[in-house]
Order: sequence, then structure tokens, then C-alpha cells
Amino acid sequence: MTVEDSQYKYTIAPSGFMLAFSLFITVVVFGQLFLMPILLWFKVVAMLLVGLFGALLIRKFRTARVNQLIYRPSSDQWILDGRAVRLQSNQFVTRNLIIIYFIANNGKKLTQLVPVDTMPRQQHISLRKLLISCCQSR
Repeated sequence: MTVEDSQYKYTIAPSGFMLAFSLFITVVVFGQLFLMPILLWFKVVAMLLVGLFGALLIRKFRTARVNQLIYRPSSDQWILDGRAVRLQSNQFVTRNLIIIYFIANNGKKLTQLVPVDTMPRQQHISLRKLLISCCQSR
């Protein structure tokens, strides 16, 4: 598999699956607190904190920004949200989840989580193929 000489642009939106899973875990913890035989005031405070955490998850999801990932094969340059980054040698690529490991120019390690619901299916497939191709050529 070879990479064509063009520019690849990927738009990575916030993941609804991740929000649903986080809220499910929040509801499970809330239910466990409700059923626990502990002091009432402690139970109420803990349940309020868990409820606040769930509300913060929803707020974070609504205010999350869309990430842009650009790859220029001619110069082997990756750009994540306007910052030039390098691709690390090992990547995590499965059918429904991609975890991309980058290194910024200042040496800071960056991780981009890309579940299948964050972009159109064809873009997700294209990104998987691109990452596999780039990692095999190194």
C-alpha cells in the first residue's frame, strides 16, 4: 500500500460513544451510592457530587472543539490543530478505535483518540490505512 502525494485532512469531532459510556458509568456509581448502607448525609453529598460530575461531562462534550488533522505526504508533515507534530513509531489502530501518538516540536507527547463515531466512516478507514502505511514505511 502506497501513500499518494496529496494532502489528507481529517476532522475529528467529539465522541458520542465516549460520552454515553461515561454517563453510563456515572449512573452506575450513582445507583451504587443510593444502595449503600451509609450515613444519609454522606450519601446525599456523594450523590450530588456524582450528579455534578455527570453534568460537567455533558458540558464538556457540548463545548468540546473539533480537531483538525492534516498530513502532507510530500514533506511527511503532520499538523494537529495548526501545530506541527511528528508521528511516533508505534500507533494503536483497530477497526473502531485509533489512538495516534504524536511528539510536538517542544518534545511534549500528544495523544489523539479517534473513535469510529468522530468522523465519517470512509475518513476513518482512510486514516487507518494512512497510519498503517506510515508506520510500515518507518
